[in-house]
Amino acid sequence: MGLLLCGNCGTCKTTLMEKLNKEGHQAVYIGDSYSDTCPAEHADHVFARDVLYEYCLENSIPATPFNDFREIIEQLQA
Repeated sequence: MGLLLCGNCGTCKTTLMEKLNKEGHQAVYIGDSYSDTCPAEHADHVFARDVLYEYCLENSIPATPFNDFREIIEQLQA
């Protein structure tokens, strides 16, 4: 697919998020690491833990903490 925007990650997740936003989709992002920080800034809602959750707190990005995917599924179905 060749998605490289800034070179920080092998596949540019931010490019994928921007594509979803451009197409008018509600973009939910789930992550936990450094490579998830950029795309989280383009999400409508972020579920985060570990490094990503700390990044979201430090950068005023609203994020919902999670421990496992079951919690995320329950919140999305509510």
